[in-house]
Amino acid sequence: MNDFQWERFTETRQRFDDHITITKSGGMGFPKKFSQDNHVNDYKYVLLFFDPTNHAIGISFTNDDTEKGKLSLAKSNQGFGANVNARTFFLAKKIDFLSHARKYDWKKESFEGKDLFVIVLDQPESPAGHQEDKKTESDASQEAGASTTPGI
Repeated sequence: MNDFQWERFTETRQRFDDHITITKSGGMGFPKKFSQDNHVNDYKYVLLFFDPTNHAIGISFTNDDTEKGKLSLAKSNQGFGANVNARTFFLAKKIDFLSHARKYDWKKESFEGKDLFVIVLDQPESPAGHQEDKKTESDASQEAGASTTPGI
């Protein structure tokens, strides 16, 4: 008798990061997991915002053809996520994309009635992932009623 319900893993060469990436060429990448979780493929454009005081970038997705400053969202035909060429944004805002090229945690905020995915340039990714609904290991253990002492 077989008690296992096996599912074959076939998604090789896929990124399951839930981060937003700034690339060395001035692009911004939205890996597969981020794109799926946030329905990025439902949109045609990206709107970018900058907060110079907090050195933060806000990203909003839209289908509105009339939005000023919209950038076209490129989607992978192989299911690898999406990206946008943001080089002009970085140059206009005097952000050195080469020195900021890396993965970033994000948090979701509301701005002008839109969801805004916010990355802070001085705060790259943490091992625990993005900031939305983040719980520490001890928080999760205590909610589950488990002891935080190893082995107990």
